[in-house]
Amino acid sequence: MQVIQTNKTRLGQLLCLLGILITFFAYFSADIWDSDFWWHIATGKWVVENNALPTVDPFQVFSDSNKIRNDTVLKGQWLGQVALYKVYDLFGAQGIVFLRAGILVLCLFLLFVRARAQNASLIATWLIVSLAGLISLGFTSDRPQLFSYLFAALIFLVLEWYEKYRKAKYLLVLPLIGLIWANTHGGFILLVVLLFIYVLLDSLQSLAKNKSIDGHAIWLIGIFISFVLATLLTPNGITTYQYLFSLEGSQLQSMTSEYRSSFKLYELGYMLPQLWVVLIYALSLVALFGLFRAPPNRLLIMFLLAAISAWSYRYFAFFIFIAGPYIAQGVTLAMRDYRFGEIQFFQVINKYSGLLFLIVALVMLGFGLKNNWIFHKDVKASMYPVGATEFIKAQGLHGKVFNHMQWGGYLIWHLYPDLEIYIDGRMLEESKIPPYTNMLWATPEGLGVFNKAQFDFVMIPLKNRFTGEAYTLNNYLLTRKDWQVIYKDKDMYLFRKNSL
Repeated sequence: MQVIQTNKTRLGQLLCLLGILITFFAYFSADIWDSDFWWHIATGKWVVENNALPTVDPFQVFSDSNKIRNDTVLKGQWLGQVALYKVYDLFGAQGIVFLRAGILVLCLFLLFVRARAQNASLIATWLIVSLAGLISLGFTSDRPQLFSYLFAALIFLVLEWYEKYRKAKYLLVLPLIGLIWANTHGGFILLVVLLFIYVLLDSLQSLAKNKSIDGHAIWLIGIFISFVLATLLTPNGITTYQYLFSLEGSQLQSMTSEYRSSFKLYELGYMLPQLWVVLIYALSLVALFGLFRAPPNRLLIMFLLAAISAWSYRYFAFFIFIAGPYIAQGVTLAMRDYRFGEIQFFQVINKYSGLLFLIVALVMLGFGLKNNWIFHKDVKASMYPVGATEFIKAQGLHGKVFNHMQWGGYLIWHLYPDLEIYIDGRMLEESKIPPYTNMLWATPEGLGVFNKAQFDFVMIPLKNRFTGEAYTLNNYLLTRKDWQVIYKDKDMYLFRKNSL
């Protein structure tokens, strides 16, 4: 009878998990909105068609003034870019949306599995999975970084399996993951740091306990070295490490909104994500009290990821997908210390917590369906100059365009080589950023650069989408007789120089 009850309980948990994951899959299925997606698939297409990796900018936007950044950006993500391009080529925007939603849902599933394997309580597990799903809504950009989230979760799943079953064969997959990951996205370097901490603390524990390093620790050390060596088998080798470490604290990083502190999301108007961040950090503080009785590598990894995520929101997905199970474990241990488990009301809530979270998820699902927020599978037209691009194609226009940086990748994918793009999100040449900014705002210095550049077209939005400020260059061109508007919609003007 006990076995039947256990099986019923497991079936109930799986049904609750399925309902919650379907809900998040629906919300992760948003239209393609990321400005960088287009230059990623354009690069992937170039690699496939040329059966080679680019050594110089294949779209002739940037010069090779920064060799290390040039090589890292152009060649360091080639496998991820090819994968995105092939999916888009075969299945269109719908395929990309499905891939993105599938990866994020799989990360949530792995988080659930790992949390339960750490003996986290049901309520702590459902809470951390739900918060992870909500925070992941801010990480639906279609870039090679998506694969990094999945690889990170898989690596820690393998490590925890090895800890539990002590079977070395589980570890043998890690160098292979390292090899694939290092050719897909630069996020692998974060795992090199975390693996080093993990292996170091395990070895110190072995020394303290046995006065020598045991076979378990030796296996971990060997796999760590193999993992690092595998990540060097890339077109750039050790250069990738040099570049990514040099990026920390750079001017380029300071200009990227993704590197904003996780506690300053409200400054961009992201109020709900800010709430989820605060809740996750609150749970992390509670977890601290419980994790002092868990293996020290869990506490240190959670603390390190929490610290770098507080500094930069870019890392928050790694924080929740890697350390989420440890947060749930720590919260569970802390609650046991304070005897919450002995309170009958809490026992009932814990037992039926999956059902409660499922009900909330289904309400979210219904609300999303009613308001047409979910199960999208196209391109978010409002993020790109779709109308102007179709106009240029129809008119057969060609020439040199001053464009908004966030539109650069889209223009490369749709209009290169007919249009010579000024700038895009790869920012391979940092020296282009100051004149670009000055031209946008039509400063005296910027206008001097603009007039010397001899652009044929100008394509920029009317306003900055974060601040709502109107770009001054539009107003300047409207007053000029040598420039005319040849296309306009509610978001932009397309200017052409009269001399054409």
